[in-house]
Amino acid sequence: MEFAVQGELSRLRLAPASPAPQRRVDLWRHTCFELFARRGAERGYLEFNFAPNGDWAAWAFDDYRSGGRELRAAPVGITTRSAEAGRWTLRAQAELGPAAAQPGGADTPVTWWLNLAAVIESEDGGLSYWAAHHAGARPDFHDRSSFCVALRPTHAAARSRAQAR
Repeated sequence: MEFAVQGELSRLRLAPASPAPQRRVDLWRHTCFELFARRGAERGYLEFNFAPNGDWAAWAFDDYRSGGRELRAAPVGITTRSAEAGRWTLRAQAELGPAAAQPGGADTPVTWWLNLAAVIESEDGGLSYWAAHHAGARPDFHDRSSFCVALRPTHAAARSRAQAR
């Protein structure tokens, strides 16, 4: 997953890379990038937070903001870079393990629904909220209606998995 910020970067708070990134809570209180993912029509969903300094969080929820618990994902790898004047990117990678397993097995491809979001902190400490889709008048990245980006396997991938059996 890669996020990009473009603009007057000197007006933003982007924490420098940490020598020892780790799992942390409340990353959303400062600049952080978020991925929300739910499988098909399931009520539960996953949340990942990625901070510019490399810290991260991963959560699994049973339903809208309920039943939240730390997701036992492998540690997340985060890299950042300024590619050119006024453009900054964050790339995050994690192994989901059992959380990404297809219900019904590999023969039953399921669409994942995503919400891609960011909390951006300005130099004065103010926060702005960005998302692929805001379902309501106020930002709520957990709202199921905000999960609008479809991630589907290709038909060829589904067929090759079935043939490999």
